[in-house]
Amino acid sequence: MFRVIILYAPDEETILETAKNIKAAFNNEKCETAVKAAKNALIPDIAASDIVILGSKTEGKKPVHSDFKEIIRALHGINLAGRIAGFFSFGLDATITSFKEALLDSDITIYKDNLLIKDGQNNSSEISIWVKKLIVYHKEGT
Repeated sequence: MFRVIILYAPDEETILETAKNIKAAFNNEKCETAVKAAKNALIPDIAASDIVILGSKTEGKKPVHSDFKEIIRALHGINLAGRIAGFFSFGLDATITSFKEALLDSDITIYKDNLLIKDGQNNSSEISIWVKKLIVYHKEGT
């Protein structure tokens, strides 16, 4: 069983709904999954997880919401080897690129497929397929 943390921002209902749908898909795969708003997250939340999922909406012209500011700052210099990161965003590749850059020096394995959510749509079958593939990818790498 894998431990999964899903961090999201901003702390609003539409993105929380997506995070909960991702959590349900991981729970269906027998994973121990937690969902947390990025503004309330700490590095120990990430360090205690096998799979780290980061999701954000934009904030103005910023591709990642400012609620991730402290987490991204704290990621510099941390070793997350043996873990895998997956990303979801609301149709913006710049969000994914920013997350990848934040994790660049962490030795975390970055899952190649991203989950792009169209605003207002939470396709649970698409989420379920994405989660299953991510878990297989993680198993193959460990």
